[in-house]
Amino acid sequence: MYNVLINAYAVAPNWGSEQGMGWNWISNLAKYCNLYVVTEGEWQKEIDASVAVHPYREHLHFYYNPLPAEVRKMCWSQGDWRFYKFYRQWQKSTFEIEKKIIAAHQIDLVHHLNMICFREPGFEWLHDLPFVWGPVGGYGSTPVAYLRESPIKVVFKEVIKNIINFCQFRCQMRVHKAMKHSAVVVGAYKETFEAIKHVYRQDVVLINETGAFIDEQAQPHKSDNELFKLIWVGKYDMRKQLGIAIKTMAELKDKKNIHLYVVGTGNEEDVNKYKKMVEDLDLEKNVHLLGKVPNDKTKQMMKEMDLFFFTSINDATSTVVPEAISAGLPVVCHDTRGFGVIVNDRIGRKVAIKNPKNSIKQFAAIIRSLESDRGEVRRLSEWCIKRRQEISWDANARKMVELYNKVIERYG
Repeated sequence: MYNVLINAYAVAPNWGSEQGMGWNWISNLAKYCNLYVVTEGEWQKEIDASVAVHPYREHLHFYYNPLPAEVRKMCWSQGDWRFYKFYRQWQKSTFEIEKKIIAAHQIDLVHHLNMICFREPGFEWLHDLPFVWGPVGGYGSTPVAYLRESPIKVVFKEVIKNIINFCQFRCQMRVHKAMKHSAVVVGAYKETFEAIKHVYRQDVVLINETGAFIDEQAQPHKSDNELFKLIWVGKYDMRKQLGIAIKTMAELKDKKNIHLYVVGTGNEEDVNKYKKMVEDLDLEKNVHLLGKVPNDKTKQMMKEMDLFFFTSINDATSTVVPEAISAGLPVVCHDTRGFGVIVNDRIGRKVAIKNPKNSIKQFAAIIRSLESDRGEVRRLSEWCIKRRQEISWDANARKMVELYNKVIERYG
């Protein structure tokens, strides 16, 4: 069994997003490798408690490199560019911890797991060991057509971010060096995968950064009730495009049996914005803004719905999409990023990224069609149950271990 040193800034059991992604990769890789993990440590208590009862706990060795609370707050405030200064410092100090681990243990391979953004590849490529980087994300611009109704400051910020993304990806020296010295680079979703392939190397591998849990109790949905229920899950921000979902419901106003249940929240301004949108479009009876709902309850709700309506234009893969698939819930989404890869016509329907008007029109047509053909919805749900095996966390872990094997054999 190989000894693998993993750099994973964000790791937390029982979470979604980046920290949940870190834990789920590590938890599943532990079935196949002996892992030495350096992480920031905001969730040290949760990690230690989960390791204590983990079936492969003898393969899990955690080292903590904590940061001050004010830096953690910057990390939580997505878009706070000050964080990257401290994150680079963290990577430098983590590199020193890694050198001590390598000196004390027979490490076969070093893996930079997360944060997944390409901007900060760490320093693992400086170790005299095979280096795997990824899944790598963070590349891909926000479609400007979807910013028209956003405040000017949001538009300006996103346009500048698009330009910086383009320049940093091609010009940042440590990105160049990490790409060059990696034995394997893994792209998290198709936009980053294609950019790496075009700019840096043809041998990039595509593995989504997140996976599905195998819920053995989840069954294909019957979808035979009079009500046709859609669920939308996410944060109220520009990337998620909740407005498209609400306006799609306005296009379906004649179908009184179609209901949309919205799980999530945002800042006060965004919450008021979407409440007013629902009121102005006279959708109070069919669009239900539920606010924040615990994750376990959200997963249970998914088992009781007919479709998962995901309108995001700028996520990586997003944890909630594999969760929906695992629950047997067909997905209707945009054809972009990681979810555009894992959702196919057997488990859902996709709409091309063009502009909000087109998205609303196409989404409405899809939902109207599926509401009138419940047999097709049941078939999609049946394929979701099968598809979850292909995109599960364990399937991803086995793909990664296969890469480990090839790399170590090549450098052996």
